[in-house]
Amino acid sequence: MSSIAHAVLWTGTAASAVDLNPSQFGSNVGSVALGLNDGQEVGDYSSQTNPFHAVLWTGTASSAIDLHPSDPALEFSEATATSGNEQVGEASANGGSSQAFLWFGTAASAVNLNPTMLAGIDSSIAVATNGLQQVGSGFDGSATVDDDQALIWFGTADSVVDLQPALPSSGAWNFSDAYSIDAAGNVFGNANGTFGGITGYFAVEWSPVPEPSSPLVLALAGAITLSLRRSRGGMSKLHAADTFPETT
Repeated sequence: MSSIAHAVLWTGTAASAVDLNPSQFGSNVGSVALGLNDGQEVGDYSSQTNPFHAVLWTGTASSAIDLHPSDPALEFSEATATSGNEQVGEASANGGSSQAFLWFGTAASAVNLNPTMLAGIDSSIAVATNGLQQVGSGFDGSATVDDDQALIWFGTADSVVDLQPALPSSGAWNFSDAYSIDAAGNVFGNANGTFGGITGYFAVEWSPVPEPSSPLVLALAGAITLSLRRSRGGMSKLHAADTFPETT
């Protein structure tokens, strides 16, 4: 017997559960909610005609808006975070590499953030926004090893800033990821490498990042601490929902 997942919203109790599944989008619709903020929920849905489209809700199933970009080459999409009037996530072709996307409440507003101008990066994902800036990771979609680089955008693909070069120069860094950004513009994530005689994953906070048009002066805020979170296969990158408190 097969089962179909439904996105659900709670406000603190089991009795408060609201089924967000957008059945109006077709037959055999399933959905998942991946993020919420400011009275909005985001995630993706699938049906017999639409495989995994990004979706935005405002508290009810009937409020669902299909955010999937109009580009016919893109078959899949999902939204992972929202803040203010922005939603972020990714889209991809069937079997293709992912491309970071930004939305402003409608499919027509979709902005492709994929930073093809950065050497060695042809794929990307956006996982968080503070309503003004977007963060995530870029990577070489054809690579067989982790080569992620933490990124921040200011609303366009050309505005991207690579955060990995801002890591302490005394370390040897393999890859990095940005997972969240607060209202002040502080970016939180992790990095893999060797620092201070320790090799592994480090929790990282980047101080507010200037836009590319201004002098790019990045500083690591606080101390780097080793992340000891584990999953199958040993040390792994943290989930996009994880954030790190400011270190002192």
